[in-house]
Amino acid sequence: MPECIECGELYHPKRRELGYLTCLECGGRSANRSIRARTAATLQAMAPNHHTGDVREMLDKRTD
Repeated sequence: MPECIECGELYHPKRRELGYLTCLECGGRSANRSIRARTAATLQAMAPNHHTGDVREMLDKRTD
């Protein structure tokens, strides 16, 4: 049985045959992080003039 490179748990050998080095749980967490990052990048590209920081900070820097 192969061992997950992240948590050290044993996982199914068929998963290793498919090329995965992590158990299903660790692989799922990694996939979710990638999906969130890709979604954020896509949304930022769709709305390039959108302010993503704290609104109060932006209003404090006004010069009027």
